[in-house]
Amino acid sequence: MKMKLSRLLIAAVLLVLPACSKKPVEVTGQLFVVTEGRDNIKMGGVQVWGIPDENFVEAAKEVLPWFIEEATKEAQLRTDAWNQSEVLSEIREMEKGVGKSIPELEEICEELVEESGIPEDYLRKEVSKQLAVDLAGGGDPIYRRATSKLLDSIEEKQEMTTDADGRFSVEAKGKTWFIAAGERSVGSKKESYLWIKGFEPLTGSAKASVVISNDADIDSDQQLHELISRALGKTGEIEEPGAAGQVDVSEKLKPLFASKREAAEAATAKAKREVAEARVRAAREAAEARVRAARAAAEARAKAEREAAEAKVKAEREAAELLAKQKANRAGEEHDFEIAPGVKMSFCWCPAGEFLMGSPESEDDRGDDEDQVKVTLSKGFWMAKTEVTQTQWEAVMGENPSEFKGGSRPVENVSWNDAQEFLQKLNGRLGNADGGKMVLPTEAQWEYAARAGQHGVYAGGGLDEVAWFDGNSGDETHPVGTKKANAWGLHDMSGNVWEWCQDWYDDELPGGTDPSGPESGAYRVFRGGGWFSNADYCRVADRDNSRIPSPQYDYVGFRVARSSVP
Repeated sequence: MKMKLSRLLIAAVLLVLPACSKKPVEVTGQLFVVTEGRDNIKMGGVQVWGIPDENFVEAAKEVLPWFIEEATKEAQLRTDAWNQSEVLSEIREMEKGVGKSIPELEEICEELVEESGIPEDYLRKEVSKQLAVDLAGGGDPIYRRATSKLLDSIEEKQEMTTDADGRFSVEAKGKTWFIAAGERSVGSKKESYLWIKGFEPLTGSAKASVVISNDADIDSDQQLHELISRALGKTGEIEEPGAAGQVDVSEKLKPLFASKREAAEAATAKAKREVAEARVRAAREAAEARVRAARAAAEARAKAEREAAEAKVKAEREAAELLAKQKANRAGEEHDFEIAPGVKMSFCWCPAGEFLMGSPESEDDRGDDEDQVKVTLSKGFWMAKTEVTQTQWEAVMGENPSEFKGGSRPVENVSWNDAQEFLQKLNGRLGNADGGKMVLPTEAQWEYAARAGQHGVYAGGGLDEVAWFDGNSGDETHPVGTKKANAWGLHDMSGNVWEWCQDWYDDELPGGTDPSGPESGAYRVFRGGGWFSNADYCRVADRDNSRIPSPQYDYVGFRVARSSVP
């Protein structure tokens, strides 16, 4: 088959005239490149050889057989590489459709590459019909090596270097061949070039000029072969191995390719058998698993039903025990006080008991002043179910200082001192025939009531279900008692408005029996977080320590406690 050209052949310009000048002719030459969109790019600093025609032809006769032999060998090598790539692709395709990876196929491919001995540069990364070219001899194409061989075999040649304008001069007697080789810039890249041009001055001329440009560019074995053949008066192209229309692999590689195909087919057949066996095995195991699962499900249902029955019995027993216990200690028992005509204040009973006041070290966002202490409350007390409402405040005080108006909303914009005045007037109305009076709860009473015998972070459940805070309040207070109560029936112990306590603040929590904080101080404590507070401040254990008793805030209210049983 004939070697295909990568582009149209550029014919060497051979000026053959009837008579040649025998006298030396001063030849001025110039090298330049003509590129699209630009004028001549002058080729300065380029080596140029001037060779008499007879020397060129003599050397060409010697080089041509070697050239053809090397080109033929390379063509065979490319053919072998192409065929090997086809075999590799065919082997790798065998894995498709099998349903599993076949490592042996890649091993067979690696063995094929190693045993074939084809240089790695010739192996294509992808299968296509384009053969690898110009990669033999360490990357130096055959036509360049042939040119070097041609130059090396010629003793009588003139060597010169072009000036900055790409010009050179030489004396010639008759037809002369000019060869230039080097690198040129093409945009931001550099590429090698080889220019060969035959030139013959006109008869009787003393001076002549020659231009060497793109038309003298040689960039393939076929172009150089064509040029040399014409110089020798011959025609024809380099023949590749194989019959017309057919690409033959080397005889020595045919058995290797066949054996690797056979090995790959055997590995693929084995993998297909394994996949089929695995499917049968998987189907059997799946059926067995379904039986086991059905049996386990039946056992689980029976166990669940048994445990549910036992849990029901246990829950009924515990509920009865809890009811009995609640009846004994009256936890959560409710009682109403009429504080003005038609205005009531509801209370829940908090029985005597003990608890750990403060937060454990494991609690997120705890303060340094929350280290736990053991507290015992020797007497039970009543705690108002809700924060004091605006209706209740107005019934006692005759005015409403709140920022967020609404009778069922908590009163705010009241200082600690304002709360004391409210309690004084309220106690004056109710009297203390039962020996008790309305007070602000101590810090210990407040936390004890908020926890209601539980150990959660917030008062009675998850923050969103028990509190109005910055995540759901819409930046305002809300009617009291609209969020879930804790276990003792108390609402809004977390959120809505902060609540004044009776105690002065101290860095350490008061512990022991019936504690009430220090006798004096700068700040009064308030607890519980408010409508603008984030989750950290709505924790039951959180303590606010920066408020003096006299200022009023639209996020602080209070809750009333009563010190004895009516």
